[in-house]
Amino acid sequence: MKTIWIMNHYATSPNNGPLPRHYYLAKRFKEYGYKVCIFASNQLHATDTEVSTGKEKYAEVEENGIKFFFLKTMKYKGNGVKRILNMLSFKKALVKVWKKIAKKYGKPDIVLGSSAHLFTCVSALKIAKKNKIPCISEVRDLWPEELFTVGKVKEKSFFGKVLLRLERKIYEKSDALVFTKEGDVDHIKEMKWDIAQGGKIDLNKCNYINNGVDFDEWNANIKNHVFPIATKPVGKFYVGYAGSIRPMNNVELLIETAELMKNDKSIVFYIAGAGSLLESLKQMAKEKELDNIVFTGYMDKRMVPSFLSNMDLNILVYSDTKYNWSRGNSSNKLFEYMASGKPIISTVKTGYSIIDRYKCGVEIAKCDAAHLSEAILKMKELNKNDYDTYCLNSLKASKDFDFDKLSKDYISLVEKLIKKD
Repeated sequence: MKTIWIMNHYATSPNNGPLPRHYYLAKRFKEYGYKVCIFASNQLHATDTEVSTGKEKYAEVEENGIKFFFLKTMKYKGNGVKRILNMLSFKKALVKVWKKIAKKYGKPDIVLGSSAHLFTCVSALKIAKKNKIPCISEVRDLWPEELFTVGKVKEKSFFGKVLLRLERKIYEKSDALVFTKEGDVDHIKEMKWDIAQGGKIDLNKCNYINNGVDFDEWNANIKNHVFPIATKPVGKFYVGYAGSIRPMNNVELLIETAELMKNDKSIVFYIAGAGSLLESLKQMAKEKELDNIVFTGYMDKRMVPSFLSNMDLNILVYSDTKYNWSRGNSSNKLFEYMASGKPIISTVKTGYSIIDRYKCGVEIAKCDAAHLSEAILKMKELNKNDYDTYCLNSLKASKDFDFDKLSKDYISLVEKLIKKD
């Protein structure tokens, strides 16, 4: 039996956090006959919780035959210096514990190192080199480009140049690259790191495998975790948002839009989720005397499928200034929204647009309340045939991002690399 080691600082299972991509993939890798071990931090990102390791360097947890090793790392909150130190402590912890785990369970046949940050990929490459096995570097966010976009680091600064050099070296040394956004490979071309422009990166080793939906879990949750919404009155049109409520997600735009539309008593906004801005947004809605918004607060992720499916329209609300959307969208919300079978409005226009490609919604021309309210009204006033077409297109789109399909693409890559090695 071949063994895959997946290293992702922020990996979780659906039961303990919001980032279960590699758990969903690992379930299917196991069905293909692979043994899978996932290495993650014991500090669970975006939850303010941790997996206790006691006096040990890691905690071992098994879920459905998949081993998680939650490595003890520095505690942190927010996005300050302590988060950077937490990243570095995870990198260090990986190098320290892998031999002990290999001795107990056997060495891997291939290693997958996943960003967001680059330090995980650095450790994965070192471990792969020590074991003389292939290494896949998976890029879920272009880092450090994301830091440059939000202004945390200047591209021309010494630190910015160091991070870019590190990124380039990772891409050069990896046996394969997996990008979750279709357009991320353009970054390599723009930096002139590819072979055709005198660089060392072979674009043939670049692969696109986005995020998606675990439909077995999705369908079970719709049945067993029903969102307790009252019977919808005739003529009401429910507009939903499900996700974290923090600056990156620009949820205040929904408050501004609800204010513009407050005289239309048929439209009700449902905002599901928690985060650092929840209380301030609730206060904003109260001060504006908006009775067309319902805040659910924190929502168990298992209830999200039912919630989204009960809406008439779901809004992907993002900031258009705090992220580079030209390369595409790999947001988990996008795929959950499609799986709900309801039309989608995105507040940003993206490159390689999945929404445009599948005609399952619209991306507004400008990220403001006027354009969003106009798009909502147009969707509300569609005739039944046109509305139902959007719904059907959403469902069809989501099937192309079923983890069953995504895992087949991944396994094909894994088997090619192992065979080549």
